[in-house]
Amino acid sequence: MYDRSTIPINVNKNAFTLVEVLMVVMILAIASAIGVPMLSDTTESKLTQAAKLISADIALAQNESITHGDNLRVMRVIEGSDTYWISTQSDTETPILDKAQGGSYLVKFGQGRASSLGGITIETVSFNDDEMLGFGLYGQLDEGDDQTITLRKDSKRICLTIAASSGEVSVGNIMNVP
Repeated sequence: MYDRSTIPINVNKNAFTLVEVLMVVMILAIASAIGVPMLSDTTESKLTQAAKLISADIALAQNESITHGDNLRVMRVIEGSDTYWISTQSDTETPILDKAQGGSYLVKFGQGRASSLGGITIETVSFNDDEMLGFGLYGQLDEGDDQTITLRKDSKRICLTIAASSGEVSVGNIMNVP
């Protein structure tokens, strides 16, 4: 047997403790929980964000129409492009000014406040051949039927439906394009 006097006192440790191993595993779990969603399909998240931006701008155009009953607001949406803007009914070619942020309410996907949404196209609109979504004194659409805006990025699309009576926007599911 061994005598205590013959056992070396300073033994080199060549292993990790359980606490150290658990800390590394926990750090890796947190890093993967944060990082994995970033690796997912950004096309869907960009389409969702673009739909939210358009929905917010439609609500703004409605509120502007209610506020400015003497010169109602319209939203010009250029089919087959990446551009839309809010203007007055009397001058549909000039975007209204954004007093809070400076600049105008011209939105071009991939630029300005939509800079992270590059590559998105306004595929179709169901407006009456004038590419204008107009609003009445109470925020309702100036069209008799519900209207739609379809956005596309790569092989995916999303459709927004604007209710004629209330101007409320509902966003559909993202669909694959054949």
